[in-house]
Amino acid sequence: MQPVVRDLLKNFDAIVMEPMALNKIMGNHPPPGPISKWSRASSQHGTGYTAGLWILFHIMSVGLVKWNHLATDDGQMIIPAAMADIQRNYVEHFFQCEECRLNFLSDFDACMFDRCNRLITLANGGTLEQFIQYPLWLYETHNGVNVRLRNERIEQGIESESFTTQAEISWPPASSCPLCWLSREKDRWDELEVYKFLEQSYWLEDDDVEVLRMLSESGVAIEEKKMLDHSMVAENYSDKLDLYSTVPWCCFVLILALVRYRKKKYNLRGIHKKIESDNF
Repeated sequence: MQPVVRDLLKNFDAIVMEPMALNKIMGNHPPPGPISKWSRASSQHGTGYTAGLWILFHIMSVGLVKWNHLATDDGQMIIPAAMADIQRNYVEHFFQCEECRLNFLSDFDACMFDRCNRLITLANGGTLEQFIQYPLWLYETHNGVNVRLRNERIEQGIESESFTTQAEISWPPASSCPLCWLSREKDRWDELEVYKFLEQSYWLEDDDVEVLRMLSESGVAIEEKKMLDHSMVAENYSDKLDLYSTVPWCCFVLILALVRYRKKKYNLRGIHKKIESDNF
């Protein structure tokens, strides 16, 4: 993942001016072969893009926490609620699965999983505990989608109710992160342990400072700080999701630019809380 990000950032101007430059860069980073453990849905025709987009969103969510924790200038921090709005708008205007798009927008605008209260609208003075609510909210949203799809398969007779349980369809499984679960019934999560697992799965620790430095070449001052203690994270990550998906990277650079623009605009207009209960 990180080599692709580096090349995209180093050649940002060329990519904007000439689309073929993006194709050339992506051609230098061929994707690995399909991984069966990545997602059951990704094995179905035409659904790999959906799984890849989710991975991109998760990478961005953990990246927000990393960036805000290392930035020394509060004015350069990324607002969690604004980042969520950007993801919403991307799905609304560019995601071609109509049913998926409408379901996501309906849940988002209805503040599902307490989005409107969990995601802060001002990054200045924000704490690490507040920033990690963004990747946790996205993680809960993703699991909610998986549970809904399971229930739909059961209703359509495609899958029996005994085939999988709600706990089994939720990620991560207890076998990969036993510390993530607070109860034997597997119905309550430890938020901090879940975030640690997300961080381990979607961010390569060795490249933290280098990638953030490249993102901040426009003038953002960053310093290396001690991140969360990972000593308690389970060592068994055999089911870790693949971090690479070719198609979503094509929109990665554009999203980075949108973040800076939307953050400035967001401070002026306040929180985006569009709730349409009739669509929920």
